[in-house]
Amino acid sequence: MKRLLAVPGLALAILASGCQPAAVRPGSATLEDVVALRQQAEQAYAAEDWPAAEKAYHRLTETVPQDAENWFRLGNVYARLGRHQEAIALYREALVRDPAHARAWHNLGMTQLRVATGTFVEMQAYTDPEDPVVQRARRIVEAIEHVLGVEETREGGEQP
Repeated sequence: MKRLLAVPGLALAILASGCQPAAVRPGSATLEDVVALRQQAEQAYAAEDWPAAEKAYHRLTETVPQDAENWFRLGNVYARLGRHQEAIALYREALVRDPAHARAWHNLGMTQLRVATGTFVEMQAYTDPEDPVVQRARRIVEAIEHVLGVEETREGGEQP
């Protein structure tokens, strides 16, 4: 328990999220192990060491599957790595666990916009540029890029 005393805020956050010792998968880890793994994941995430953050958050989702924040952060890691479909699935997992997780809703929508933009851009590579649908797609891409650009310059919410 010495580790828990060293990081009381983190321990309280984990406990408040429903991660009591009984909620940790039996035989997989102690609460101290979870706290240490969470610290490791957060340090890798802050350092933008995406492979290490992916590994740690993946282990956290296996060990404490009911904690929405772990799913959310793993989704952010995948978004940063350009693995958008996986990020979308992980944001949805976070929302299953906490439907009021505003940042997960936000990043889910933003990631879906990025995927949609990619679809419209790819469409333009294969279709007739004079087709009215293709011209509409070009305007949609411009509008989405404007929204994404404005959103990425704002301070506040965590961006994927």
